[in-house]
Amino acid sequence: MTNPASTSTPAVHDRFVRVNGLELHYRDWGNRQAPPVMLLHAGGCHAGWWTEIAERFADRHYVIALDLRGHGDSHRPDSGDYAFDTHASDIAAVIEVLGLENVRLVGHSLGGYVGLVYASRRPAQLRALVLADMLCELDGPALERVHEASRKPSPTFASRPEAEARFRLQPSETVASPQVLAALTAQAVTEMPDGRFGFKFDRRAMGHPAVRAWDFAPDVRCPTLVVRGELSSLMPREHAERLAGLLPSGELREIGGACHHLMLDNPHGFAEVLRDFFTDHSPARPWSAAHRPPAWQCRRG
Repeated sequence: MTNPASTSTPAVHDRFVRVNGLELHYRDWGNRQAPPVMLLHAGGCHAGWWTEIAERFADRHYVIALDLRGHGDSHRPDSGDYAFDTHASDIAAVIEVLGLENVRLVGHSLGGYVGLVYASRRPAQLRALVLADMLCELDGPALERVHEASRKPSPTFASRPEAEARFRLQPSETVASPQVLAALTAQAVTEMPDGRFGFKFDRRAMGHPAVRAWDFAPDVRCPTLVVRGELSSLMPREHAERLAGLLPSGELREIGGACHHLMLDNPHGFAEVLRDFFTDHSPARPWSAAHRPPAWQCRRG
């Protein structure tokens, strides 16, 4: 997983930042003086999902992959507060504490929705937003099923191999290699205080409010890219088109050969779409809705 523009793998650092009463973990790559890119993972995931994407941008950006509260190595709130507004407040606080400006924010799935909520507040620090294959609406019986799952105790296992064998992607569709999946799985498992093993995810985080992307999209003013996997079952094409249409400065791209997990299924194609979008909306190239390019597919490479 190396940056094509580099002859060696960029250095990565694990760090913590304290915001809103919690210690949040993040990984960073690249020069702190370079334009910042912040990456937000999906529900039940962790910062490690972004490794290959981050390495492809570390030559010209300062890349931060954050573990959302209750995920990865970030701490879990005693209150069980996982409201979208609270996640968005965490993002705002991290950006402030790290002193970031002109942030390119990339969110996948849950991370995309959190990014959407944050961007709807029109923060001055945000230069561009990417909403990658996210659920656009969830309420009624479907949301209640998620809430029921959030109230169940987290499973634990007698050994690390047993825990890793039980790890599953949600949704399960993927074309990622077994090696990539094995690395992600290893990072998702941790030893518990009692010597058993479990996943780095607080199930209470599933007890979030209803999802209504349409309610936030019209308030986002920065250039925004909606990205979906060609084979995604979670973000139908019609939802992606509707979301892009509601965004005042919205564009839509599709990643060929990818299911929901874009960074695993087609990291090259995903990175190329991100790079083009960042280049189009660099300070030297102001964006205009009148010059929005047509949608296209990026094939696996």
